Amino acid sequence: MKGFMAIVAAVGLLTGVGCGNGNDPSKSHPGIAQSAEKVKDPVCGMSIAKSAAKAHEDYKGGHYYFCSHECHSKFKDAPDKYAK
Repeated sequence: MKGFMAIVAAVGLLTGVGCGNGNDPSKSHPGIAQSAEKVKDPVCGMSIAKSAAKAHEDYKGGHYYFCSHECHSKFKDAPDKYAK
């Protein structure tokens, strides 16, 4: 039973962290990437470690980082909507 509960807890942690859901694992788990430089995905607003970005893009003098390839694709489809 304890093993089952550990699996359920682990799955909950893994599935609760993702694009756009507002969860920042470094806030709820102090040992995770607190010393890493943080950047904000311009599409979904998620704060991520720069080193963990799935993609990045230079646009009109700005450098943008993305939490997922999906957010990067949305940015490329309408960059002026998301670029600051």
